Amino acid sequence: LGGAQDNGTHLRRSSGWADVYGGDGMDCAIDTKDPNTMYVSVYYGDFSKSTNGGFSFNSPFNLPPSGTGNWVTPFSMDPHHPDTLYTGFSRVWRSFNGGASFTSLSSSSVAGGGNIDILAIAPQHTNVIFMANGNNAWKSTDHGDSWTSMNFGGSSAVTGIAAAHDTPDHIVVTKSGYSSNDKVYESTDGGLTFTNISSGLPNIPVNCVVIEKNPDHSVYIGTDLGVFYKDDNNPNWVSFNFNLPNVIVNELEINYINNKLRAATYGRGVWESPV
Repeated sequence: LGGAQDNGTHLRRSSGWADVYGGDGMDCAIDTKDPNTMYVSVYYGDFSKSTNGGFSFNSPFNLPPSGTGNWVTPFSMDPHHPDTLYTGFSRVWRSFNGGASFTSLSSSSVAGGGNIDILAIAPQHTNVIFMANGNNAWKSTDHGDSWTSMNFGGSSAVTGIAAAHDTPDHIVVTKSGYSSNDKVYESTDGGLTFTNISSGLPNIPVNCVVIEKNPDHSVYIGTDLGVFYKDDNNPNWVSFNFNLPNVIVNELEINYINNKLRAATYGRGVWESPV
């Protein structure tokens, strides 16, 4: 399920792609236990829910500040408890019942006084969640009830946060902009300290990050010039773009059923590659 600016939201079933929602397609999600349940959104955080596999979107989804978020309003689902949802407006909102009701978690001052740009959940330790606004980021270890600041330097805006599967203390943060050597930062102590690992990357925006579930902690980042890769045994960034168009990559996810990395691009659709 993917959103496309000016081109709605599209769902890929075994028979191919279908248009399932109109407007400007934004962030979306499919329930990890019941794939008939899915969520879509349009600009500024107007969300809708389907319980029949995307054939209609009219199930209850009651988000109090709907329509007041960013152009792309962040939305995250707990992968192990898919009825637990988070979305970011001027503060984080959480639902334990699939969106039927939401509770406000953070104060607007925690988010720096503006709308939240990024929300991310640690893939195995889902009590740990992250948010970012501009070049500031915060971490919670209690499902968003309380937050602490993470400081990694640089002035560019945060675009992505990912935690490793084996430990939520291993964190990688990506950043936008054209400030040289202000691209990617890594922490192995839960965000107390960060190391700048931008060396070797071109001076272009880095838009997203995913850490593979493997012993080498393979890190993939999506940039304005495709995908780059490194891991614990190969610390230097290398291009991961064979047969991929020279294109902006806005989102990366790994399908562990077929061990494919999937890349959502800006203008050239969705691509996949073996990890």
